[in-house]
Amino acid sequence: MWGVVKYEERGDSKHNEATCVRDTKGDVGSWGFPPASFIAGSEVLKGELLEGYALMDLTGPGGPGLLPGVGEMISTHSARVTAVQDKGFSK
Repeated sequence: MWGVVKYEERGDSKHNEATCVRDTKGDVGSWGFPPASFIAGSEVLKGELLEGYALMDLTGPGGPGLLPGVGEMISTHSARVTAVQDKGFSK
């Protein structure tokens, strides 16, 4: 997944959210987007491919904290990046 993190408010909830697009693994270990992911004739990804993930609750007791499952997603991504770097590929 590739994404951008932004601050979001919905009612009484305040959180950081990642807006992501699922990428695919190429034949030489790199990651990217299939040509069909883009609006024709542009480098803009199609809106229906965007997925939003709330990452951090900013309003909970005890201050900001990661929402359930986010730590596991971060660990999985870090392991993938390390594996790619160990094979000599860039992120």
